[in-house]
Amino acid sequence: MSRVGTIILDNNYANPRVIIVDKPNCLRALDLTTDNDPIRTFQLKEEDVFIIKYRGKQLDGRSVSLASVSGIYNLNIREIGVLSKNAYYMLLRKFNSHQVMQGANSLGFLEVREDVQGQILELGKRLIK
Repeated sequence: MSRVGTIILDNNYANPRVIIVDKPNCLRALDLTTDNDPIRTFQLKEEDVFIIKYRGKQLDGRSVSLASVSGIYNLNIREIGVLSKNAYYMLLRKFNSHQVMQGANSLGFLEVREDVQGQILELGKRLIK
């Protein structure tokens, strides 16, 4: 089962993250922040997140940062939520557009570019049907 679109907590980081690439031994994610800059972040709405057995306040007022991709090397992660398909599709589109607008030369983006663009095409086909 793929974990893309899952919001996780990692013991080594204070902020939750959204997984965008799930390959064996290679999880890549975007950080959730409290910054609400409409250019550098994707605003999460309450109906976009399905909370999984979690009662904390880590998801209140959060936005997904589009600036950088981070790797997850810790296997001790806790899943706290999942993005809806529409929200995840919009997140990937906005992330791809933001990175291309910045020049598409970030090493993190170059590592996940093919996977992200493949997911955008696949999700676009599913949502159109």
